[in-house]
Amino acid sequence: MSALKRTLPSAAERAAAPPALNLSDYASARLRALLKAAGFDRREEDRSIDVFQDLTASWAPHYAVSRARAPATSGFFQKSNASTWVSDISDDNTPVEFSVTVVDGQSDVRVLFETQGQEPTLASYREAGLALHARLERTFSADLTRFRAVQDLFLPHDMHGPFAVWNSVVFSRNKPPIFKTYFNPQARGIGNAYALAEEALCRLGFGRAWSAFAASAARRGPYLDEVKYFALDLTPEQEARIKIYVRHHAARQEDLEFACGAAEAHVPGEALAFTRAMGADCEHFSARSAVTCSSFVGGRDERPAATTLYLPVCVYARDDAVVKCRVNDYLARNAIDAALYNRIIDEFADRSLESGIGMHSWIAFRRHQQRERTTIYLATEANRIHPPGAIPAGTADRATFNSAEEVFRCFTAYPLPAHPFMQRVGHEPEKAHLIWSLLTTIHDGVSANIVTWLATLVARAQSGRVASFFAHQLDREMGAGDFARARSELVNECLRRIEPQRAHDTGNVEPLIGRSLRTFLSKHCASTDDIESSAALVATIGYRSSILSWIMQLLQIETRNGGPLQFTERNDPEFDTHLSDNYLSLLRSITPPPGAVESIQTGVMGAQSAMWTSLDALYTAHFGAPKHQDELLHVIHSQAAPGASSKAEMNN
Repeated sequence: MSALKRTLPSAAERAAAPPALNLSDYASARLRALLKAAGFDRREEDRSIDVFQDLTASWAPHYAVSRARAPATSGFFQKSNASTWVSDISDDNTPVEFSVTVVDGQSDVRVLFETQGQEPTLASYREAGLALHARLERTFSADLTRFRAVQDLFLPHDMHGPFAVWNSVVFSRNKPPIFKTYFNPQARGIGNAYALAEEALCRLGFGRAWSAFAASAARRGPYLDEVKYFALDLTPEQEARIKIYVRHHAARQEDLEFACGAAEAHVPGEALAFTRAMGADCEHFSARSAVTCSSFVGGRDERPAATTLYLPVCVYARDDAVVKCRVNDYLARNAIDAALYNRIIDEFADRSLESGIGMHSWIAFRRHQQRERTTIYLATEANRIHPPGAIPAGTADRATFNSAEEVFRCFTAYPLPAHPFMQRVGHEPEKAHLIWSLLTTIHDGVSANIVTWLATLVARAQSGRVASFFAHQLDREMGAGDFARARSELVNECLRRIEPQRAHDTGNVEPLIGRSLRTFLSKHCASTDDIESSAALVATIGYRSSILSWIMQLLQIETRNGGPLQFTERNDPEFDTHLSDNYLSLLRSITPPPGAVESIQTGVMGAQSAMWTSLDALYTAHFGAPKHQDELLHVIHSQAAPGASSKAEMNN
């Protein structure tokens, strides 16, 4: 993604006349074309343009737009004091994007925009975004009740990520404009995105919704199913939506179909058919990832009301003329009148469709209230036109690693204590039964088997260095001669102390989850590939240590608050905080066989997937809706059966 050169004007520049061709005028003209094509009358067009210009008045008039907009030209910038802030709103980094929904011959027009800060910093953009929301409430009567309920989660002063907050306005015929907010779930770090989204759902009254979402749109875990946006309709109605957007890295067509499956409105096969129509022959969306959006509405807190599937058609077609043909073919096959879509494209396009790719950025499909909705996302191309065959805003390939260090950096970027189950346990007033469930699962799935896995690797290792390294770890696992300090015994001791405080019964589901975890881990920790098994063991031991460390810290807090749970000194294990670093040093001291990085990736990611899936299951067992709990029992029975392997294989 190329950098967008721009700066906000100084006070003197703001007082001067705006550029001859500025973003406000240019975008307003493009918006008017869309409104006209959508059937708005002149009065409605004028009113909508006035709203858009009002919302962007502090910055859009001061951005110059290149008249030529040649593919190699960065035309949307101020020439002096240019900054390097990059807007992710659109593929050419223009902070404005349009979209038009087509359903039953009717159309809504939406403008997504990023209010510009005075400086190219998140702090400045955060301040500008908050100021805009105050204006939305004051001038347009937007309802900020839910915005304020989660504002502290997504807009901390020390936030991270590529953006602070975005907004959109939706124009419909004979209706006032509707406003939306788009938060950054990675504002507290990429590894905390799932936990932030889950806590926001809980605060907003959707305390049972995460289970269905985790089992569908987020089933492959936070590395491959990346939570990117958390959005709110700024209206008070019960049907106002809460939306979670997920970027699905390295997804197959079948993965996208499955990601849509939890929605109430889901019709099996529809998402798959749409994917094949828009992606043509693409089997894996690796050059640029597809996205889904799960929408939750009031009164239904167990599963999404609808899931929208977004395909980045600009990456999987040579030019916009090809995209237009695909959309027409799809609409015809589904008996949908294409006249409105064609009128929209004909009115909006200010160049030949064959001359570039990216005017169509996304095409989205959603079924809601028994109706199919197709949405076309259209780039302003104010900054640049991508030539035919280009890949606008491609995404990194998350399916391939170049080194063992890269694999373990990924391993540490998504810590298990950041899993929604762990975070929710920390917020619950009664924790004993939850900690007992977690410890039972860890004991049955890891501690009861780790000695066997380590001993097997030590006995057969071809490298003396590898055998020595894991023999030392085996000795530590067994307590270095003191069985009372053996890791499995420490977990048992914790369980014995917590057992009397366990007042809840989850139907003996924990041994089943533990057995399923053991089955998944065994595939990797007991692999005949020494590199895969050694990497999986390092990851598994590290994950277990992080969980035990987190539990001890939590119980120490409980003790200070007068709770009955505590550890004695001999229960304090020496956690393997540097095990992965030591393992990487070991690899550098030997000559790994060909394909070692792939084996390390398989082992580490297999362990991560198994552990994460088990925490998903515990979340459903304790916090999911009864229907989801029944489904969980059926699934883990089948997963733990002989012949079951890993979550990755199950997903395939």
